[in-house]
Amino acid sequence: MSRAARAAREREASRYKIIALVFVVKSYSHLVHINQTIKTLSAHTGLIVKEETTKDYSRIRIYHLHSGNDPGHEAQLAKHMPDALSSINRMLQAKQMTAVFYYSESVAKLSISFIVQDNCHNQYQLMLGIQNWQNSVKDLNDVVYQATEKTINEIPACN
Repeated sequence: MSRAARAAREREASRYKIIALVFVVKSYSHLVHINQTIKTLSAHTGLIVKEETTKDYSRIRIYHLHSGNDPGHEAQLAKHMPDALSSINRMLQAKQMTAVFYYSESVAKLSISFIVQDNCHNQYQLMLGIQNWQNSVKDLNDVVYQATEKTINEIPACN
């Protein structure tokens, strides 16, 4: 098998691992257990899960998923989307919700899974796949903010 074919096969396998991680994390009923879940799943899938949460976003936790040999593991979502994340954080604070972002990136595509939890511990998930995401920071911020805002606004009031 050629080196290029082997690399393509490994990238394809990594995509399935990332999708599996997102859906298993979704199945837990409380975000409190996420740290243990990440450690367990990271050990089983071979993916590295790096927390990138910053104090600038009090209602948002950010995790970067990447394979250990992936040179792109230095990317930081907060550096690419500061405007969107700030606006989303304010919206979450106003609605007393919290959120977790899981993302992985390649040169051509940014994949984001966004899980929001209301104050009744109900969880809602949005998954985005953004092609050519490095072309415009403004467009990236707009797309992520608009999709997230729509999801948050569709969440029914918690009693």
